[in-house]
Amino acid sequence: MNAVPIFKRVRELPVALWVAFRWVAALDMASQRKPVETLKIIDALPERFQQLLSWQLLRLQQYSVTGNAFAARDLARTLIPRIANSRLSENVKSYLSGYAKWLVGKAIPADEEFQVNWSDVRLDVPEFWKRRFPLRGHPAWTA
Repeated sequence: MNAVPIFKRVRELPVALWVAFRWVAALDMASQRKPVETLKIIDALPERFQQLLSWQLLRLQQYSVTGNAFAARDLARTLIPRIANSRLSENVKSYLSGYAKWLVGKAIPADEEFQVNWSDVRLDVPEFWKRRFPLRGHPAWTA
């Protein structure tokens, strides 16, 4: 058994815990409708964590809330292909892609690139996705 990888993982535990606490703080700020504070939390993370899908979706959400339409559009253009190429289930991929498009579509309604075909967006996904990234624009959405 190789002890080096285990030691490395143990060394990274404080960073992982710090990032987990930052996630809770960012969700709290977002729920209080404090997008600037939420984005500050995200920006303070090490780059490798900022690139995680959940953090990117939260950033996109906050861009949409602040009306930063072009930043939202640019992020969504990189995020949607990442979602499509991920190992997530097809239902989760359709949900998260629909969520990203919906956020940009709210900010730039005339942008046909981000028009959502609601019949392609599946709502039968694990509840934690719905709680973190509620797709309230879906015609069949129930909270």
